[in-house]
Amino acid sequence: DMSVETEISAGGAGQALEDLSKQADLIVTGSRGWGALKRIALGSTSDWLVHHSSCPVLIMPRTAIAENSAPTEETAHV
Repeated sequence: DMSVETEISAGGAGQALEDLSKQADLIVTGSRGWGALKRIALGSTSDWLVHHSSCPVLIMPRTAIAENSAPTEETAHV
């Protein structure tokens, strides 16, 4: 048995999730896996959370999602 809560926040994703991490037991997020060059230019919410979260962070790489599930509309746009 597990309970899950959702919340919508305005603002930057990294800061909003960091604030929510103070109330969470675990944050699970995906990784787009764009590589170092695009990451430097665009930043990374997952990287921000690893360094600033108040709770553990589990990052699922895009390749793990793509290899372990059939393509769906949701994963096709990841």
